[in-house]
Order: sequence, then structure tokens, then C-alpha cells
Amino acid sequence: MKSVFAAPVHVRTEVHSLPYGDPLKYFLSLGNLLGQNEVYIVESLSGQLDDARRSYVGFGPLLTLRIKREHVHLEGREGLCVCLANLAQEAGLLVKTEEPNSFRLVNRKALWDLLRIAESIFMLVVPHPGKAFHFGFFGYFGYDAAWAIEDLPVNIPDIGSIPDVSLSIY
Repeated sequence: MKSVFAAPVHVRTEVHSLPYGDPLKYFLSLGNLLGQNEVYIVESLSGQLDDARRSYVGFGPLLTLRIKREHVHLEGREGLCVCLANLAQEAGLLVKTEEPNSFRLVNRKALWDLLRIAESIFMLVVPHPGKAFHFGFFGYFGYDAAWAIEDLPVNIPDIGSIPDVSLSIY
């Protein structure tokens, strides 16, 4: 399947100040409107004065990568999923599996190159660099992501289904 996107995808972000309101209320309202998996909230309640007064509520992930050991599942805008999958397969990092939008990393350490390819798809224009989060990965690296960094013995069997890495691009 050919991607409808040609890398890089140009992204322009805008920042709009809103009248003060409860960020949690905005988050919950957007969650009710769009679905809880479509929104996020980040608040800084301590730290430098400027940072401690900021809250970010965002919505609409473009692309989500969920990785459990070597298994990779892509969700989001179809064209972006296809573009990333094609580029990663051409680079020899991913092999298609039978499940829709699912792939296998050639090895666990290929995770980092996969993330670099995902990042390279986008060309970002930021109105005020360094002032705030505008665009990028949002999510987590779980404890088992350590196996993508170094060779470690497997002492505890993995019986869970929680991804080692779950990152969305907003």
C-alpha cells in the first residue's frame, strides 16, 4: 500500500491563549466530546514560577506507536501509519505480520531507529521555539524498554499485555 503522505509532512502549530479556566474541566469536556483516548493534560504545579503556571490540554493524536518486546502496533491517520511502516520496512527495521497495522522489529534495539524515522516524517514550524510543548512524542517508556538499550538477562517471565513503549505524536 502506498502512502498518501510524502515525508516530510509539514506541520504548523499555533498557540492560543484562553481566558483562565480550570484545565481539568477543559480536559474532561474535550474527553466527553472527542473520547478519553483522544485528549491529554499536562500540568506543572511546582518548579520555576513560569513553568508552574502552565497547563496544556491537547487532543487529536496523529500517530501512536505501541511496542511490546519486538511487536509494533501503529494507530492513527492511515497515511501516516503507512508512511512510517514503508520507511521502516525499507530501512530493514520492521517486518509485516498478519495482524492489521502490526509489525515485528528485527531486534529490540531497532526501536530507537524506528523512533528517529517517525520523527523525521515531520517538518515542524514553531511560532515561539522553546516556550512550550507544541508537537512531538507524548507517552511513556516502561521498565522493559531497558532491553532495547542493553542486553539483559530475562529473570522474570513477562505475562502482561501492557506495552513496553507507548508514544503518540500530537
